[in-house]
Amino acid sequence: FMRLQRRVMEKHPNVFDPATFTLENYQWAMAVVTSRSFFVDSRLRMTPLVDFVNHDPAANVEPDGAPMGFLGSSRGVRLRADRDYAVGDEFRVSYGPERSAVEFLQMFGFIPEYAPSSCEIEMSIREADSFFDDKEDILVNNEFRTLSQVWDLQADKDPDPTLLQFLRLREIGQKDAFILEPLFRGEVWYHMSLPFSPANEGDALKVLEDECVRLLTSFTSDDETDRRILAGSSPEASERQKLMARVRVSEKAALQSTIEWCESEALGLRLKEYYQERRLKLLNLDGPLTDDEVYADDDFERLGSRGMSGGQ
Repeated sequence: FMRLQRRVMEKHPNVFDPATFTLENYQWAMAVVTSRSFFVDSRLRMTPLVDFVNHDPAANVEPDGAPMGFLGSSRGVRLRADRDYAVGDEFRVSYGPERSAVEFLQMFGFIPEYAPSSCEIEMSIREADSFFDDKEDILVNNEFRTLSQVWDLQADKDPDPTLLQFLRLREIGQKDAFILEPLFRGEVWYHMSLPFSPANEGDALKVLEDECVRLLTSFTSDDETDRRILAGSSPEASERQKLMARVRVSEKAALQSTIEWCESEALGLRLKEYYQERRLKLLNLDGPLTDDEVYADDDFERLGSRGMSGGQ
């Protein structure tokens, strides 16, 4: 709002009346737009009447775009029933099956009971990294628009594979840096989709765990206070405070779950298959030695003497 006010509203006060275009009215307008709109045909659209349809966590259909009008020459928002309704039943749709508690609160002003526990986490490539230019080139070539990316962590779910892929690339260095050479440029992103080396995998897990710990410790309210609010043991808590307590509990659960996942994965580092092992398998060099590959000590002596005599 402050940016809009500075760049647009203050320059055209005859169009944007300061008494009308206030922060409070801006917040109200944004709340109306986000809570009364649906994402249809790749755009967020306000849909009068459709916005009266309530959310049902059991529904498996969402409002979508469809041809409308004479001969289907225009498009509109379509509502479909995913079941038979009896007369008098309330028609409902899904507002999105994978939305987190904070997304529901931000977009629609409520949090359904089933909303998954999740938390956003942001990771980036460090500009001080000795291989920053190489890593930037790899990400750009794989359609990353920025070197800072945000992922959703969910409780009781493994982290997004792309997050781990990103972190492996982020932590590539020292003995593993050969994979950043131009020779491998077209395939390095694929190699990051799998554990690359014990050291690299351990570093990637440590970065993720440390960031989750940092986010957990940044909460200003303690778990006991939030539990009391949600249990109704704090009658002075407002409805907004109850909603925010639910968001905090949800985010903490996702962070704690991810920390435990990282710790579990770190214990199994020795059991994973890494790039070198996969490369040996590809070249058929991982199996037991065959008879013609086994030499006795006197065989080496004869080979050595032949080499010496050949040199003479």
